[in-house]
Order: sequence, then C-alpha cells, then structure tokens
Amino acid sequence: MASDWDEVRFISELVRTSGADGVKVFLQIRDWATARSLSPWYGKGGSYGTWYPGLPSVGKKYRLFGVWTSGQIELWLGEMRDIPPFDDRDKRLEIIRWLNLIPGIDISKDKVDGYPRLPLKSLAQPAALEQFLAVYNWVIKEIRLPNTAR
Repeated sequence: MASDWDEVRFISELVRTSGADGVKVFLQIRDWATARSLSPWYGKGGSYGTWYPGLPSVGKKYRLFGVWTSGQIELWLGEMRDIPPFDDRDKRLEIIRWLNLIPGIDISKDKVDGYPRLPLKSLAQPAALEQFLAVYNWVIKEIRLPNTAR
C-alpha cells in the first residue's frame, strides 16, 4: 500500500539504506534546492520513498531529478524532453557529458530519453557533489532564460 513520505520518514529510511554519507549528500542537495527556490515534494511509494526538487513553471512543476531512499538519484531526462531548451536532444546529451566528468559516473548516451540512475554515494566527495550541483545550476539557468535570450 502506497503512503505519503515526509522528511522525517525519508531521512530515517535513507539512514538505514545509505548511512550517514548518503544522508549528508541528500541534505546538501535539499539545501541547494531550497536556496534556488525549487519546490520540494515527497513521493507516495510503498517500498521506497522519493524526494524531488521541483522547478515551478507556468501551471506545472518540472522534476529535474529525484532522490530515492534506496540510495539512488534518478535523472529525469525523459521528462526534460518537454522542457525548452532541453527538448533538444543535444542539450540533454550535454547534461550527460557534464555529469560523466564526475569520477565514478558513467551514464550511457542511450539514456538521453530515459531516467538513468546513479548511486547517491557517488556524490559523497565534496568535489563530486559540487560538480553535480553545478550541472543543475546550469540546467536551471537555461530553463529560466527567456526564449529570446537563448
């Protein structure tokens, strides 16, 4: 049976599955999202909890990626097909190229229209997390640019 997740339940389960390192990475991502006025929300999964930083748009909230209590980050490249300028396949490939520069991350280019996952612990090193967040800072900036400025 599916039920709502909240921060307390999510972190409690994340501690169990990913330990202190996984929770630390999640909390840093959560704080990053808050500082950028992203709208976080928790999923309703029965087995695993999810947390998404939502990018508000006119009448919709876009999910860029999600953190799972299983200790995975799921990249929402498939949903980004509907978000200009990432409706251009080459722009989504650019996300993959930038993320693949992070040591230990190897996302196949054939996942450009999908929802690839990477271990939360792969971002445990400060430099790796900084690179990941820099990629998504760029993504957010690109999405928020007016079409005429691209």
